[in-house]
Amino acid sequence: MPGFLFQKRNFSFFGTCKGSALVWVLICMSFVGALLATAVTTFLYDQKLILRQQEFLRAEAAVQAAFAHAQAMLCTAIAQYPDSATVWEELPGVGMVGTVLHIFQRAQSHQPARILLLPLFSGVQQPLPIGDSLFDSLPQLCDLNQPDQWIFEVDLEGKGVPISAPWVHLTPEKDAPLLARYAFLLEDESFKLNIQWASPQRSSGVLRNASDLSLQAILAQLPGVSPEIREKWTQELSILRDRLDGFKDLGQSNLVMNLEASHWDRWESLCTIFSEASNDTRHGLPRTNVNQLFSPTTSVDKIRQQLDQFLSTLRRESPHFGQRFYRLERASLNDVNAVQKKHEEIYLNKLAANIRDVLLPGPNPTRVLDQAGFPVLASHDTNPVRPAARDIGPNPLAAIGKKRVPYLQEYALAARLISIAPASRAEREPLTGAKFEMTLDHFLEFWNMSDKPIPVEALGPNARLILRNQPPWDLDGGGLKGFGIPPPHQRDLEIPLSNFRSFQNEPLVFQPGKATVLTTFPDLPPPDLFPHGAQFFTPLGLDPQRRTFSGVTYQTHRDSEVGKSYYVVRTDLRCTGNADYETECLLVNDQGWIDGFGYLPILGNNIAMRENNGQEAQRARWHIRSSDLQGTKLGPAQVGDPRTLNEQLLLGERNIAPSRNAALDDLRALQNSYTRFLQTARADHFPGKRDKGSSFGLVRGSHVDFEEWGDPVYTEDPRNNSGRYTPAVFPETPLKSIAELGHVFDPSRVSSFNIGRARGGGRSLRIGQPEFYPSGQQPGIWDRDPLSPSREWTAWRLCDIFSITDQPVLPGAVNINGVLRHQGALLKALLHDFRWSQRATAELRGRPLQEQDIELIVDHFQRRLSSKPPYETRGGAFFERGEISEIDLFQSDGVFPITFANHARVGLKKRNDTVREEIVRYLMEAITTRGRVFSVYCLGQAIRLKGPNKLQILATRKAKFTFRLVPLDENGNRRPQPQHPLDTYNKEIKPPDRYGAELLARED
Repeated sequence: MPGFLFQKRNFSFFGTCKGSALVWVLICMSFVGALLATAVTTFLYDQKLILRQQEFLRAEAAVQAAFAHAQAMLCTAIAQYPDSATVWEELPGVGMVGTVLHIFQRAQSHQPARILLLPLFSGVQQPLPIGDSLFDSLPQLCDLNQPDQWIFEVDLEGKGVPISAPWVHLTPEKDAPLLARYAFLLEDESFKLNIQWASPQRSSGVLRNASDLSLQAILAQLPGVSPEIREKWTQELSILRDRLDGFKDLGQSNLVMNLEASHWDRWESLCTIFSEASNDTRHGLPRTNVNQLFSPTTSVDKIRQQLDQFLSTLRRESPHFGQRFYRLERASLNDVNAVQKKHEEIYLNKLAANIRDVLLPGPNPTRVLDQAGFPVLASHDTNPVRPAARDIGPNPLAAIGKKRVPYLQEYALAARLISIAPASRAEREPLTGAKFEMTLDHFLEFWNMSDKPIPVEALGPNARLILRNQPPWDLDGGGLKGFGIPPPHQRDLEIPLSNFRSFQNEPLVFQPGKATVLTTFPDLPPPDLFPHGAQFFTPLGLDPQRRTFSGVTYQTHRDSEVGKSYYVVRTDLRCTGNADYETECLLVNDQGWIDGFGYLPILGNNIAMRENNGQEAQRARWHIRSSDLQGTKLGPAQVGDPRTLNEQLLLGERNIAPSRNAALDDLRALQNSYTRFLQTARADHFPGKRDKGSSFGLVRGSHVDFEEWGDPVYTEDPRNNSGRYTPAVFPETPLKSIAELGHVFDPSRVSSFNIGRARGGGRSLRIGQPEFYPSGQQPGIWDRDPLSPSREWTAWRLCDIFSITDQPVLPGAVNINGVLRHQGALLKALLHDFRWSQRATAELRGRPLQEQDIELIVDHFQRRLSSKPPYETRGGAFFERGEISEIDLFQSDGVFPITFANHARVGLKKRNDTVREEIVRYLMEAITTRGRVFSVYCLGQAIRLKGPNKLQILATRKAKFTFRLVPLDENGNRRPQPQHPLDTYNKEIKPPDRYGAELLARED
C-alpha cells in the first residue's frame, strides 16, 4: 500500500494476549538498554551512529508494543463478547476508514441487550455504546486531524484514502520525558478474497469453501480488465501457485499480472492469502456436523440416541427453539412460555425425525410415539397406531419422518349392488329375505410430492399395500340373523405393488407432482365418477372373490306410496358418531412401515343399496363413502395437503363446544381445525354431498403440478395461483449447504394461523426466506428485533448451530459485513459464479445472474448494513450467517430477477418463493460474520521534546503483522477440538476462556 515499503518476513510465533501493552513496552525497553550497553562497552562506534541505533530500536520497540496492544485489545474483546461481529465501514473524521467490532452483549437480569462498538484502532480502551453518540465523539476522542497520524492508505472508491489512528505515548516512568509513541489499526482479513484457495474454474452447486470460488470471479473485480486477460491471468496464477506450493505473500501474484500502481492498490486491498473463520457458533462453541449425526440403523435405541444428540445440541444453543410450534394467537410473540413444554418436546422430535429422514436413504420413516421418553417405534412393526378412543383423542404418534414416498391423500370406499332377488315384497307378505350380490372396492389416492418419479423398486424390498378391517355390512332385519359378509379379519388384503398395472398395462410408477390411484376395481371407473384424470392402477390376478360378496339380507325400506318394502343392504358403523375409523391402510416393505393410517375415516350413516322397481341403472349404482377423490384443494385452507400428515396433536371433530378458558380454546382450535381426519360426518352418496370438515374429499378442479405447487399465497387472492412453487425436497444424501435445512418438513404453527393455513410439513423452515413478514402480511415467527427472545426460534438459527463439516476452521470464508467495501466487490465476486439450478423456473435454469441483478442484491445488503430503507429498524451488522435470510432483495412492488420476461420474475416477498432460497443456499457455506485472521498495521516512532509543545521525530518504523486467533482453555493451552462430531453436544465442551495469537507473517 502507498506509504509502506514492505519486506516480507514469515514468523512462527505463539503467545497469549493476556498481558498488557505496558509489559511489552518494558520488555522491549529493557532489551534496548541491554543492547545499547553492550554496544557501548564492547565496540567503539561513532557517537552519532550509536544514537541512531538507539532511536531505531526505540521505534522498533514501539512497533512491537503496538502489536501487543492490538492483540490484547482484540483477544479480550472477543473472549468477553463471543457474540461479536467485525464490520468494515467508514468512520467519521478526516479520511477515517476502517474496521469496527460490533458486539452483541447479552441481556442480563431481563434487561434489554445492547449493541456495542469497539473501533479496532489504538487509543480506544473499552467498548463504547452506540447510544452514546460514539460517532460524534470519535474525532475528538481520537484526535484524528493531525496530518502525521496516518497509518496507511487504502484504495477506496478509486483513490487513495489515508487511514488514521490516535497516538499512544510511551515513557519509562511517570512524568518522565517521552521516549516513543505508536499507533495501530486492526483489519479482519475476511473482508478480502482469498486467492490462496480459489480454483481456476467455477464450481458447480454451492460455495462450500474458498476453493469453490473461482479466480475468474476475483479478477472480475479489477476494473478495466478484459475477459480475455482475466482468463490468461487465471491460468497463469494457478500454475504459479502450484509451482510455489502456495503463495508466500500476495506480491508473488503480481509476477504474473504486472499490475500498474492503481490496479495493484486495488488488488492488494481486495485480496489476501491468509483468511479463515472458526467453525463455531456465536456462543464460541464448535458447530455440530449434522451430516454425521445420523446413520442408517434399525435399532430403536440407536435411532433414539441419534435424535437425542441432535436435540441436545439444539437445546444447548437455543433452549426455546420449540416455541415455534403451535403458538397461541393471544400470546406475545416473545413469550417463552406460550407453547407448553410437552408440545415443545413434540415439535423438537418432529423436527429431528424429519431431518434424519431427509438425510438418510430408504423409504422407511422414523416414527416416534407420544409416550414418556418418546420411544421410537420399530420400523419393522406394521401394526397400525391408533388414538385411544378410536375416533377421537390424542395422536399416538408424536412424529413421523418424511421421505420420498407416496403419501395417502384421499380414500374412497365404493359399493355396487349387482343383483338382489326378490327386490321387493308386499307389506303383508312374510319376511323371507332376499339373496344379493355386490362388489366392494377401495380407491386409494397417493400423491408424489417430490420432483422425481417413484418406481416400485424405490420403495424397498417387497413393497405392498395392506388393507385390514374392511367395514362390515348389517344384513339383519325383522329380528332374524342375516347371512352377510364374513367377519372383517377374513377379508384383509395384501397386494404387492409390483402386481399393479395401469389400464394400458403399464407398470406402477408414482409420477412427480401428481396423484396416482390404486384400486381393487378391475376396470377403468366411469369418468364422471372420478373426474380429476389421475392415472389408475389395478392389481393383476386379484381373486374376484376378494371383492365380490353375496348373501341374504332381511333389511327393508318401506315405500308407503306404492305399498311395498324394498330389500336393502346397509352399512354398520363400528365407531361412535356417524363414522367408521376401524379400516386400516398401510404401505409397507420387508423393512417395515412406509405410510398409512390405522384409522381411515369412512363417512356415512346407514348408507343403503337397493334395487328400485327392478331398474338396471339403480342396481348398478355406485355408493361412495368418505371421498370422491378430487385431490388437493387449491385454496388457502390446504386441508388436503399430505404434508400435514399426522402433524395434529389431537384427532377428531372440529366443532368443540367452547370452554371458559380462552387460551385453551385457541389451542383446541389450532389443534383440530382441518385435521387430516374426520370432523363432522354426513352421508356421502355420489354425486351428492361431502364432508366439508375432513381433509379427505375436498374438491379441487385439477391436481397439483410440481411446477405450480399449491402452497397458500397470502399476498394474493387465494383463487389466484399465479406463483410458481417447488415440490418438497428429499435429498436423502449429506447436505452440501447447511441452508438446505430449509427443505425440511417443519410442522410449525404461528399465531392467527389455523392448521389448515399452516404449511404443515412442507418447506416451512424456509431458510432463505424471512421469518419476519412485512406489514400487511400474516405475522411471522420473529418480531425482527435482533435482541428479542423470538430471534431464538427463527429457522435460520440452525445455520449457526449446525455445520456440514468437522473442520474446526472454514478456509477463505468471506465476511458478509464487508459488503460496504469496494462497492460490494466481495459479494459481487461470490455471486459471479452463481447459476440457477435445474429446479428453477424454465427461463432461469442454468443461467447466471446478470449485472443488474447482482447490483440489486448488493444494494440490499449495503442498505441492511447501513440501516437505510427499508431496513431502518432491522439494520446493522450480521451477527450470524443465517441472518441473510432476512434480506429483502427488492422493493415492495418490485420483481426479481429484473432482466427476464415478466412471467419469469418472482416477487421475493412472497413467502413461498424459492429464488431467494437458492441464493442463500449458494452463499451460506462461504460466508462468516467474523474471521479469525487479522492484520494489524503498526506505526512506531522514537520522539523527544525540543521545547514547549515542539516534538521531534527521531526514527520511524512501520510493520504489518498478520496473525491467527487461537482459542485457549483455562490453562492457556489450545482448546482441544472434538474428536467426533457427536462430542460437540457434550456438556464438557466449553467456549474458550481466552484467546492467543499465532503470528503468520510480518511485512515491513
